[in-house]
Amino acid sequence: MTNIQAYTEGQKVSSQIEQEFSIRYLNLPITKNNQLSLNFVGIIIKNDRLLILFPKHFPLQKNALLEDSQLLIQVLRKIKKSRGLGEIEEVNTFPLESYLYVCEFFRKFGLYMEQERIIKPGYNGKINWKHTISKSNKVLNNGNIIFIPFMLNKKIDHSVLITTCMEEVLAHGYKNFGRFFNMGVKYSINRNYFSDYQVKSVIKQLKLLKTQHFKDSTLKLIQSLIRYFKWVTSSGVEVHFLTSNFDNVWEEMIHHYLNNHFKGMNISTKPHQIIFDSSNSQAYNFIHKQKTSVKQDATKGRTYLVEYDHIAYDEVNNYIYLMDAKYYEDINGLNYKQFVYSHLILEEQTRYFTQSNNENNKKNLVNGLILPTEKSYFSKIHINRESLDGIYITEHYLNIREVMMDFIL
Repeated sequence: MTNIQAYTEGQKVSSQIEQEFSIRYLNLPITKNNQLSLNFVGIIIKNDRLLILFPKHFPLQKNALLEDSQLLIQVLRKIKKSRGLGEIEEVNTFPLESYLYVCEFFRKFGLYMEQERIIKPGYNGKINWKHTISKSNKVLNNGNIIFIPFMLNKKIDHSVLITTCMEEVLAHGYKNFGRFFNMGVKYSINRNYFSDYQVKSVIKQLKLLKTQHFKDSTLKLIQSLIRYFKWVTSSGVEVHFLTSNFDNVWEEMIHHYLNNHFKGMNISTKPHQIIFDSSNSQAYNFIHKQKTSVKQDATKGRTYLVEYDHIAYDEVNNYIYLMDAKYYEDINGLNYKQFVYSHLILEEQTRYFTQSNNENNKKNLVNGLILPTEKSYFSKIHINRESLDGIYITEHYLNIREVMMDFIL
C-alpha cells in the first residue's frame, strides 16, 4: 500500500522525513532546530512511499491527493517543455516525456516489430536491378555489360533490441512512477532489469541505430529510449520529479491567466478589483518580460533598462496595466521593485504630457501585485500614495488551484 506524505512548499518536516527521502542531498537549507525547510515543489518516490510538495497556499485535501498530484505533474510537464526546470532537476528528474512517448508508441503500434529495408552492394541475394543499373560500375567484357557490384535488397531486423528496450522502459517506468498516478501503460516483465553495465552498452547500441534510416516515429522512439536509460544510469534509489524554481512557474501561469481572463480593472473601489471573464476570450495582450529604456533624468539624459513582468496598454481608455507575479507565503513590507517601476512610468507619462501638452498622450497607471491564495479572489491595498505622488499599488490574490487548472487547459 502506498504511503503518501503531502506538504506545501516552505513547511518544516522532521529529520525522519529528511533522512528517509534523502532531501539533504538536494542542497536545501536546514533550520537551527534541525528541521528541514522544504523549498521545492514536486514529487519524490522511494519504494512505495511518496513525498509530494505542493505550491505555497495550495489547499491540501486528503481525499483529492491523486487528482491534485496529477494536476501538479501536468503543470510541471508544461513548464518543463517550455522553459526547463533548472540545473538541479535536469540531473536526475524522471524522464516523464520519454516514458510517455514509449507508452504512446506502444498503444499505437504495439512492440516494435518492423524490419528495415536497405540496399547494399554484394553478390548473394535478391538483386535490385533499378539501383544496380543506375549506381553500379559498368564493365564491358566480350561484348557483354557486367555490373560490378550488384545492388541487393536486404532486410535488417532491429526489433529484438528495440522491443527489449521498450519492454524494459514500459515495465520500469510504470513500476517506479506511472502506477502511483494512473499514468502510462500497466506493464511487467518476467526477468531482471538491465544491469548498469548492460544499460551503458544498450545506450551505445541505440545511438548506432539512430544513424540508420528510420521513420520519424521510430527515431523519436529510439531517442526516448536513450533518454530514459541515461536517467537510469544517473538516478539513485529515489525518483524525483520536481522544481526548486516554482516562482518562475507562478509567473508563467499568471501571464497565461491574465491573457485568458483579464477584462479590466474596477478602480472605483478601494482596493482595486480585477474584472475577470471565464470565456477565455483575450481582451488585453499582456507582454511578458518587456524590456524598455526609461529616461530618469531629462537634463542629463540618463536612461535605465527595466523589465516589466506583465504589462498591457489600453489605448482606447488610456490605461497602462502593470502587474507583477509574486510567489510569496506572505507580504511583509513594501515591494520596492513595483514602487520604483511606478515612479519611472509616472514620470515618463508626465514628461510625454508636458512635451505634447495633450492630455490624450498621458495614460493612467494601474499597478498590482498578484499572489497565490487557497481562497477565492480578493484584493487589498499594498500602498496608497495617490495624494503624494500618484502611486497606488494593489495586492491581488488568486486561487492557486484555479490558476493551475487553467494553465493546463
